[in-house]
Amino acid sequence: MKDNNGKDVNWRLETGSPNALLRRDWTREAMKVGDHITVHAYRSKDTPNTAAARSVTMAGGRTLFGGQTDDNGPEK
Repeated sequence: MKDNNGKDVNWRLETGSPNALLRRDWTREAMKVGDHITVHAYRSKDTPNTAAARSVTMAGGRTLFGGQTDDNGPEK
């Protein structure tokens, strides 16, 4: 993502536990560096450039759930 000045900004995306992600088809091969993805998330209230990832959609259309079932986040 880029900021208002056109500089790249790195974001920290929080997800469920590794075990929970693995049970939802997340594997080490699910994403590679350089892949174009769309992340549906909601921002942290008090930490800049941090968000809770609800889902990640790959370029091919495959969507992986990133949150916990009880994270009380907003619906998509």
